[in-house]
Amino acid sequence: MKNISRNSLLTFLAIAILSIIQSGCAKKGGCTDKTAINYNVLAEKDDGSCMYCGTNTTVIGKDTVQLRDTNAASPFRHQVVAILTLIQYKYTYNHTECGAEGCNLYYTIQNMVTKEADFEFQFQFNGGPFWFNYNDYVVAPAGQTTAEKLIPSFSSQSNQDCISIYVSTAYGYIYGQTHYR
Repeated sequence: MKNISRNSLLTFLAIAILSIIQSGCAKKGGCTDKTAINYNVLAEKDDGSCMYCGTNTTVIGKDTVQLRDTNAASPFRHQVVAILTLIQYKYTYNHTECGAEGCNLYYTIQNMVTKEADFEFQFQFNGGPFWFNYNDYVVAPAGQTTAEKLIPSFSSQSNQDCISIYVSTAYGYIYGQTHYR
C-alpha cells in the first residue's frame, strides 16, 4: 500500500511540475499590431485589445456668399459669377492618446457662368480672437464646384478656437479678380 501511495505521490508531483512549466511557457497576450496606439512589444499573442485612432468630424459653421463681377469690361458684369462656401469642421478623436481636438476651415467655389474661370482672391477675417489673411488662386470649370480646400492659416488645434465663421461685411471680406477662358 505504501508503494501505491508513493507512485500516486510521484505522479501527482510530476503533473504539478509539468503544469507549472507549461504555464510559465504560455504566450503573453496583448496587442501585437505595431500600428495600434496600445501596441505591446512584449505581447506574443494578439488578444483583441488593439486600439486605433479614429476621427469624428462635425460641421459647426457654414456660410455662402455670392460673388458678383463688377468689372465694367466683363461679359458677366453685374452677374453672380460664383458662389463661395465656407465650411468649418470640428474634429475630435476617439481616444485622447490620438491628439487634441480642433477646427479646420475649408472653402469651395461654384462657378456660375458658362466659361472656365480663374479666381484670384484674398480672405480677410477679423473680429473676436481671430484676424488673418489668406490669398489663393483657383480654377473652376464652367458650371462646376471645386473640391473643398483647406484654409491653413485658420486651422486650430484648440477647442477654444472653434467658433462659427460667417462671411459678412462686418466680419469677413473677399477681394478678388476673375479671368474667364
